[in-house]
Amino acid sequence: MSFLKAASVCRALYMGHGVVVYYVTLQNYFAEEQREREQGQVAELNLRLVRDDDAEGLIALIGGIFSEYEGVYLEPDDLDSDLQAYKTYMDSQGGEGFVIDGDGKLLACVSYCPIEGDRYQLKRIYLSKDLRGSGMGLKLLHYVEDRARARGAKSMELWSDTRFTRAHSFYEREGYVKQAETRDLHDSSNTTEYQFIKAL
Repeated sequence: MSFLKAASVCRALYMGHGVVVYYVTLQNYFAEEQREREQGQVAELNLRLVRDDDAEGLIALIGGIFSEYEGVYLEPDDLDSDLQAYKTYMDSQGGEGFVIDGDGKLLACVSYCPIEGDRYQLKRIYLSKDLRGSGMGLKLLHYVEDRARARGAKSMELWSDTRFTRAHSFYEREGYVKQAETRDLHDSSNTTEYQFIKAL
């Protein structure tokens, strides 16, 4: 079973649904995967921990997503310099970062870290166009929420550019509540961010 399959099954077990759901989850997964493979829709994907040498792939992935929004720019030598050695950065924050690679490139990333006590932060969750609408974003979100919860997290917080409205709808569907507080980054994109918080 792949890493992603295991994550889905472990979430079901963690949430207390028992052996029946474990069996059904596996049966449904393999049936769906077989259908998609027959239709040529499933690429070989691999979820793994981020490495420092993923810098080029992360910059290409996130920079490409930013370019879909007018006036939004990635700053890998300034505000986004953490991407130059992202594993090292996440280690320094006491967190974990993950990427999905396939077809020789990075297709998605997600990370999380503690803030203080039982407060945790969701960081840099991005999916390429190739994976949007596949349900992979939801799987990645649940995966890091479960990992944070296992470490004692009671809440997950995130900050998101006010222009990323599609992402905001996704967060709100998953129980994240937009707060009154905003913050300005004073960067070349003139970014203002909303804060979202979810009780875990």
